[in-house]
Amino acid sequence: MGVELATSPRRLQSTRRNRPRRTAADWARNVDVAALVAGSTAGRLQACELRPHHHHDVVRVSDGGTIELDNGKAVRLAAILPPTAYDSPAAPTDWPLETSTIRALDKLTAAGTLALAPEREAPDRYGRLIAQAFLVPSDGRGQTPPAGSPASAPPAAAQWLQARLVSLGQARVALTPEISTPCAEALLAAEADA
Repeated sequence: MGVELATSPRRLQSTRRNRPRRTAADWARNVDVAALVAGSTAGRLQACELRPHHHHDVVRVSDGGTIELDNGKAVRLAAILPPTAYDSPAAPTDWPLETSTIRALDKLTAAGTLALAPEREAPDRYGRLIAQAFLVPSDGRGQTPPAGSPASAPPAAAQWLQARLVSLGQARVALTPEISTPCAEALLAAEADA
């Protein structure tokens, strides 16, 4: 009849030829990602060793990834990407995902102080400290470490704020060159579990 099927063998062959070949590095990356997904998040969080410098009280949550501290400085949560209205065609103040993340971060930080582990000494171009943050809950008597006090290591009961936001589905992982491999693996495992 003169009608040719769109999926003729000749057409399939030409499509296959145009596809890029997978290299050994591509396969290795897929295996690494599969191993991260299969790994335990809790074990990876323990392997991520960060050394916080000081405790600070939270004054205000500016957005889903920025917190204003009691010392007048702002901290940008490193290695995560919270949703913003710029990800959506919605008006900048009307996006429910951004509002939900701000509320979650506000609720998480209301229960204690933050122990900060800066990723680098210099602030970003907006003057914010880029850091990993740990939620330090108050002890049984309602006491938290004094603001500005030094911290040599996060207490056992502390929660890694970035991992908590990612595991709640409130942020995505956005790795930076400064983050260590165990910490990157812990965040990626938390994202896979979420």
